[in-house]
Amino acid sequence: MVRIRDGLGTLLAAAGRRKYSVRHTGNCCRSAPECICDAGSRSRLRHVQGTRSTSLVSTPRLRGKDIRQPHPGLSSPRSTSLHRAQESTSPLDQDRRGAPFGLSENVNMRPCGMRSFQDYMFIPAQYEGWIGSGYVSTIVCAASPSEAIQALQADDSERVTASGVKDLVFAEWDLDAARKTDGLNTQLVGVIDLGGNNVLLVQQNSQYVAATGTYLEPLFRGRDIVSHSSLGSGERFVWWSNGQIVADFDPYHYDLEEAVAPKSVIDAARTIGGVGIDGPPPRNKGFPAVAGSFALADHLTQSRVSREVLATGIFGVVVVRTGPALPPAQPRTFESESSWAAVVDRYQKSYRLSRHGRASETTEGQVAEVRFWYRPLRSYLLEDEYGVRFVSDYRQNIWSRVDGVLVKDAPPMGLRVHPDSLVDLQKNWDVELSTLLAEETEGVAVEVGGRPAWQFDLPSGWQGLPSSVAFDSETGIALRRHTTFQTIEFIDLEVGTELPDELFTGE
Repeated sequence: MVRIRDGLGTLLAAAGRRKYSVRHTGNCCRSAPECICDAGSRSRLRHVQGTRSTSLVSTPRLRGKDIRQPHPGLSSPRSTSLHRAQESTSPLDQDRRGAPFGLSENVNMRPCGMRSFQDYMFIPAQYEGWIGSGYVSTIVCAASPSEAIQALQADDSERVTASGVKDLVFAEWDLDAARKTDGLNTQLVGVIDLGGNNVLLVQQNSQYVAATGTYLEPLFRGRDIVSHSSLGSGERFVWWSNGQIVADFDPYHYDLEEAVAPKSVIDAARTIGGVGIDGPPPRNKGFPAVAGSFALADHLTQSRVSREVLATGIFGVVVVRTGPALPPAQPRTFESESSWAAVVDRYQKSYRLSRHGRASETTEGQVAEVRFWYRPLRSYLLEDEYGVRFVSDYRQNIWSRVDGVLVKDAPPMGLRVHPDSLVDLQKNWDVELSTLLAEETEGVAVEVGGRPAWQFDLPSGWQGLPSSVAFDSETGIALRRHTTFQTIEFIDLEVGTELPDELFTGE
């Protein structure tokens, strides 16, 4: 996860404008054979333009976008925004006059820009973990990431981001490590600027705040919000406009008795396909209802949740509290800064610090050494006298040198020293580090690699080996560990250096 110094919402907005702004040119969607603007269909288009569905020439949108020919019943191109139309009429009234989304009476023909559910089948196929664990995808119109974060009363103080939705799990790990989550009354929301003044909110693991009206209510006024999800209660597609529910139904199986949706939405869903308007789609076809929900949401909001957005888009990951906060941890004070309790406290706080230097291991008189770069929480670059030896990134991809070439997923065979044994010192014991000694135990002053340190003799860990460990007196970082047959230590260590993600790749 990239940690950012500037405001998260500002950076996300800039990233969205740079990479994901949606441009609607009115050109024909020639990639869709069934589109009415398809090559070879110009005579059919002229025929349609002469009928009541004149809006097929340029599909009106939920927000203020001019069209070349106004839809019947709308007084001017400016009134094609759903928000403005609501000043004199409701979406349901619009539906009685004709489909406001550019649908012809033949719903088998897709208007320009309308995508089929098949264009989104890559989502359940490539993001099975996200979809299957209980996903939320919500598009908020006429909002910025900062506005969405503020309305959700979310905590973005850690400036944690995820590069694509698959990285949400790593963002969660980082926020857990920062003690921003409590596993009970907190949820994580990914936020990204889609361009066109639209914002996408995503969640995983059956978390629900971004699909729940009570949490979205501060965003309701003057906006359209389209959300779809698959949570414990089933699949749901809902559209709020200015706080009023326009559509609310199960996209897997449209229930005539319980569902709410104007005819225009039903027709759009039929045209797009995948959504179970006329009965549930077969489950063995790759979850077409999920793909249809993404297509329908994009159509209604004139957005584009693209492959690039889901794969590499930079999501700000924020924490939303759903219940009472835990009592804040009180900063501890110690009578002695060289006591075991004080040193462990500094060690536990050092997890955020990057490290760069040399790691040296001595075993039975044999010395092995690597230069290393470490970026919390999982990124390593190791280099020996022959060049780069091993790389791991925050997604836990690894590369090892084999016959002089870095090979992805190759295990680091023959790698004698790895700084992780000091960086993650805790893993050498199966109990909390703080419980190994009495809190008042005093350390012995030593020097390791030119840095002053406090050294303690610690009991055996799960490996059955007692050891002495020296901790940096300033930061608490473990600098050296010595057992009866092995010593590993850091030399020429630099702490807190900015290390970019691009450094940790073997590509």
